[in-house]
Amino acid sequence: MADVPVSRRRRALLSVTDKSQLEHIAVLMNSFEYELIASGGTATYLREHGFAVTAVGDLTGYPAIFGGRVKTLHPAVHGGILGPTIEAFAETEDMGIAPIDVVVVNLYRFEDAVTRQAGEAETVEQIDIGGPALLRAAAKNFGRVTVLSDPAQYEEFLHELRFCDGDTSLAFRRRLAAAAFRRVADYNAAIADWFASQAESAGAPAQSTGAENVIPLRYGENPHQSATLELPAAAPGAPALAAVGLTRHGGKELSYNNIVDLVAAVKLVCDFDQPCCGVIKHTNPCGFGLGHASLALERALMCDPVSAFGGVFAFNGEVDEEAAAVLAKRFLEIVAAPAYSEAALQRLTKKKNVRVLTYDPESFLRATHGKTRSYGDV
Repeated sequence: MADVPVSRRRRALLSVTDKSQLEHIAVLMNSFEYELIASGGTATYLREHGFAVTAVGDLTGYPAIFGGRVKTLHPAVHGGILGPTIEAFAETEDMGIAPIDVVVVNLYRFEDAVTRQAGEAETVEQIDIGGPALLRAAAKNFGRVTVLSDPAQYEEFLHELRFCDGDTSLAFRRRLAAAAFRRVADYNAAIADWFASQAESAGAPAQSTGAENVIPLRYGENPHQSATLELPAAAPGAPALAAVGLTRHGGKELSYNNIVDLVAAVKLVCDFDQPCCGVIKHTNPCGFGLGHASLALERALMCDPVSAFGGVFAFNGEVDEEAAAVLAKRFLEIVAAPAYSEAALQRLTKKKNVRVLTYDPESFLRATHGKTRSYGDV
């Protein structure tokens, strides 16, 4: 718990688009004598609900400019958030920069504008600049600052305030920091995807990820979502998957979920020097066993044979005919291994729907660090 001198009043900065439940946390912060600092519509909302509020403009000495585009981008705000310790503010006291302990921010509704197909000008105006900057600053300084990026976090925040006598625990702040960075990352990805779609509509190349081979997938994490597999260029005449060290010997095309599970399964087995087998389904391990292929498979299935139904089976060594015979009798999505005996490969490729893959460990592990993307409702 952060040490707060008795003589210092805690301060919270609130700047939210979604104002649901805002008065609930304001009530409790008031009870712990927080000074509430708010911008624009948030300040108006809180005042209308009977709360005393310090406007951001009064804090910075500058009014909002350009129709509200610039409000919080000021040292009095970001300095108050980024000061590493309470003691560090001794050097900024003469500048009027004091600690801010809690940051409550949710972002402009950019994704909503895209979903309802708003015009370009309106959509661009929904690109939040100050909000992500505040979230990143507060999340970076989680050792001292609590950052709330979603109203769903408010209830737990209230429990923390009560339990920690107006403060929050380090573990809680750390977890909220991760959520804030994740929210900003998702927000930025949505913006980048929208700009890419606009470029595509205008006839310009839409891909800006550096991938030279972009393969549309049937759907993303859920059937209503779209997805792509982005790969570097393969050698002339080579299959696309060869660019990441994969060879598909048979079965259906890979889906988004197949790829996610494949990456998880191969990374699991490649963590071991001993021969092994790992079974993954929905990125959860269902079983794992050490030993030559058939023994490792037997041990992996003993862990949870039910959950392994329809899973991804990965090996870090050659799959022999004995292991292939067991796999051929099961319902599964993928078998992946660095090599197969000739008899094993013949046995497995008779299962028309099973993706039978050979992977080169070095090439595949080097390539698989975020190459799949699933988009929301599009």
